[in-house]
Amino acid sequence: MKMELNAYEITEAIQDYLVKRGVRNPEGDCSTDCFEMSFSTIEVTRQPKKHKNGKPVMVKRGEYSFPEFETVSTKTVWHQFYEDSDLSIWI
Repeated sequence: MKMELNAYEITEAIQDYLVKRGVRNPEGDCSTDCFEMSFSTIEVTRQPKKHKNGKPVMVKRGEYSFPEFETVSTKTVWHQFYEDSDLSIWI
């Protein structure tokens, strides 16, 4: 099952939540300009692990062998959530 929300529905849900918690006045007119929506992802850079002689380290799974990977670096990347953006949740 796929649940898809657009930016307007998410903004409306956040505004309702803020009114429920008493942070925002219910009579106040707040459009999408009141706050910015952004989210972060972590990007991982990986490369094959190698022996001293330069050959990749292989891991045997069943009858097949695959190269073993090691994490080289990670970085956090921020993305903006614009009016034409959608959020899809697979249940």
